[in-house]
Amino acid sequence: MKAIYIFLLFCSISGLVACKKQDEFLATKPNDALSTPKTLADLQLLLNNEELFNMMGDPVLGAIASEEFYMLTPQWKTLYNPEERNAYIWDKDIYQGKTYTSGWTDPYRQIYYVNTVLDYLPEVKYSPQEQSLYNEIKGSALFLRGYASYSLVQTFAMPYDSTTFTFSLGVPIRLSSDPNTKSIRPSIKENYDQILKDVNASVDLLPDFPDKPTHPSRWAAYALLARISLAIRDYSKAYEYADKCLKMKTVLTDYNTLSPGNYTLSTTFLNEDIYHRALTAYTIPISRVKCFINPELYAAYESNDIRREKVLYTYQNGIRFRGSYSIKTYLYSGLAVDEILLIRAETAVRTGKLLQGLKDLNELLKFRYKTGTFVPIEMNDRFLLLKRILLERRKELIHRGLRWTDLRRLNLEQPFRETLSREIDNVTYQLLPGDKKYAFPIPEGEIVLTGMPQNER
Repeated sequence: MKAIYIFLLFCSISGLVACKKQDEFLATKPNDALSTPKTLADLQLLLNNEELFNMMGDPVLGAIASEEFYMLTPQWKTLYNPEERNAYIWDKDIYQGKTYTSGWTDPYRQIYYVNTVLDYLPEVKYSPQEQSLYNEIKGSALFLRGYASYSLVQTFAMPYDSTTFTFSLGVPIRLSSDPNTKSIRPSIKENYDQILKDVNASVDLLPDFPDKPTHPSRWAAYALLARISLAIRDYSKAYEYADKCLKMKTVLTDYNTLSPGNYTLSTTFLNEDIYHRALTAYTIPISRVKCFINPELYAAYESNDIRREKVLYTYQNGIRFRGSYSIKTYLYSGLAVDEILLIRAETAVRTGKLLQGLKDLNELLKFRYKTGTFVPIEMNDRFLLLKRILLERRKELIHRGLRWTDLRRLNLEQPFRETLSREIDNVTYQLLPGDKKYAFPIPEGEIVLTGMPQNER
């Protein structure tokens, strides 16, 4: 097996994009012999790269293309990155000559790291006392591969639809660190089958809870399985996984106790943070000057909703966002208890458990209103309750990169289909339900190199 450091010169799945050596282990092994991992600790170092896996781990294009915020023409024109300008208006040509994008290379770089770990793991000798560490490393690698693969299909493949998933194209599945493996596009079904296989396999290997929120755990694996199952509209499974996650631990933060800064709710990890990740730091996601919250969304927060002042705030005659769970200035995209509680609420209602859905919704909201002012919701109409839960998803999970996936799945259900509209320079742009632009183009450098088919736009 070739030395690891050779492959870390390559970030794309085909090994052509240079990347930084962030890991202590990799940076200090200068030759083939020394760069071969010999211990479990060596392999664990590969997975402890928080900059790669956590701080800017998820593609941001979908967050830019969803309708949670708007920009004015002068601010839009100042955007340096063409991807941001073009994703905002759903243009056909997103990259304008750029051959690669971090939304593609970063997740595949993550997959390369974990495949390296999984390839070397059987060769590493360890003592019986290290069995739990061995299991945790293997489970973490499988979890991280599933997570990265899921983020890729949300960005570069059309939504999961059981009427088309056997022939709609997904993204290349990489199960080896060998860069010479031919890149082909499987079906969307094959993608999700592998993703679910990886994450399910991680469940019995991971510790129940992490030593810190940037590390995978069984708690996080159930949360991720709930998120994935919701995205593919397998509502029974989504309920099952969300229920397992919440039965392990359910803890929510009372927003009344928080003192947010200009960018984040807290500078320390919140108790409800199950697994900490953030979106890639482009200009739009981190800007507090260029972006305004959609007025229709802001109006949905009641006057005694504490999120109006903790998560949002008025700045220069517009409503801005500062409610990220990230401990830095990035936008949080990880797994948290509030999301999983909303998944269980939605899927409870969809599967006929209205009282459970209502209970979960009220459990969340009592921590989101000014102390002593929340009046529990009472509702027995299934459709109206489902609509309310979906609205609360928008309000609670704003700017986490989840709205894009919600649009993709809900556009497959007639009552919830939406046409998005934006105006720039007196030109109105629209994104229709089911539009092929719900899958971003694969970077042209990858298409030229591999010959794989491009997404239609």
